[in-house]
Amino acid sequence: MPWQVTPELISDICEATSLPVNILASPAAPSAADLAKCGVARISLGAWPVFDMLARLEATAKDYFTTGIAKSG
Repeated sequence: MPWQVTPELISDICEATSLPVNILASPAAPSAADLAKCGVARISLGAWPVFDMLARLEATAKDYFTTGIAKSG
């Protein structure tokens, strides 16, 4: 269930169905521990890790081609 971010709503959904509830993680979503307390069966990361990695790669490449210096970490 994408974009359902209030613990109360998530708990209501989990209580209303016998099916496992899957939540799409987002920066606005409750923590994994809080989602488990709500009864969520699975948490999907979706494309968030890829988007984060691509943003870091872009920043690193821009920095390298601007300064000509490869930095670590």
